[in-house]
Amino acid sequence: MAIPDGTFYQGQQIGFGKPATLEPNITNSDTAGAEIKYGQAVNFDSNGKVVPATHAPIYGVAWAKQYVDGYAVNEETKAAARWHTGETVSVMRDGTIEVCATEDVNKNTPATVDANGNFKMADTNDFVVGLFRTAANAGEGVDLQIRITNAQPQSVAPTSQSAQPKQGGNS
Repeated sequence: MAIPDGTFYQGQQIGFGKPATLEPNITNSDTAGAEIKYGQAVNFDSNGKVVPATHAPIYGVAWAKQYVDGYAVNEETKAAARWHTGETVSVMRDGTIEVCATEDVNKNTPATVDANGNFKMADTNDFVVGLFRTAANAGEGVDLQIRITNAQPQSVAPTSQSAQPKQGGNS
């Protein structure tokens, strides 16, 4: 006989860095330049390695590993679960992933990243990195939908070799 309550044996949280929906996602693989927690926002460091983000915009969000480092699954191994320096990290750039809310968040509100690479509701002047698809209290898992694009403002001034309209005739 089926159990009519889907949350009878398990709560709503699925775990930081786990897919929150069945929608397609875009994931890249990059080398970790520091320890990265599951579901943490990441950016590149000066060596081209991914590290926890300290501000927005972000490169993406770290997936969780599909295995546990250790021989037993207990509170100690779960607390220590993370990507280690030098490992190849799976980074979601498009999709919905469960992350840790650092403050109480409401459903369908814009999200930004804090100085620790975790997520909070965006204020008026914050750079929005995604949308919270569920509500959560501080410290709980929340579904974050992200759509990272490569369209970032250029900080480099145009060079003299910039595209110029061609002039007719020979010079």
